[in-house]
Amino acid sequence: MAIPVAGFGILSFFCVPALVAAPVSVKLLYAYVTYIGFGMSYTAINIPYGALVSVMTDVPTERASLSMARTYGSTMAILMVNMLVPIFVFNKDNIPQASGFIEIVLILSVLSLISWVLCYKMTEERIRRPSTAHQKIDFKLPLLV
Repeated sequence: MAIPVAGFGILSFFCVPALVAAPVSVKLLYAYVTYIGFGMSYTAINIPYGALVSVMTDVPTERASLSMARTYGSTMAILMVNMLVPIFVFNKDNIPQASGFIEIVLILSVLSLISWVLCYKMTEERIRRPSTAHQKIDFKLPLLV
């Protein structure tokens, strides 16, 4: 899912030459599709990433430490983005330049891909849950109680 997130992120800021002369409704459709695609693909990464703590350790203090490390890491990423974006977007006269947006999005997309691949490669699930694939579930039981 890392590639779709990066791809939709880039497409959200990319000016498609064919859309320059297109009607506003087509431009809006493009914006909706890229924005929704980015949001859905990011959610597909973020939810399992958030649930990862529960399969890494059963120790509550270690889970708290992992959650704090996740929060710290996201805070550092936000600070990095807040420092880098103005450097690329604004010129020396403090006027935003359109080319700066695509440049910084390309850089941040590559950095995010590298980060997600490293996270995937360096993470180990230590808690194995028994499979419930063959258990029969009675959906009527909660209704009868």
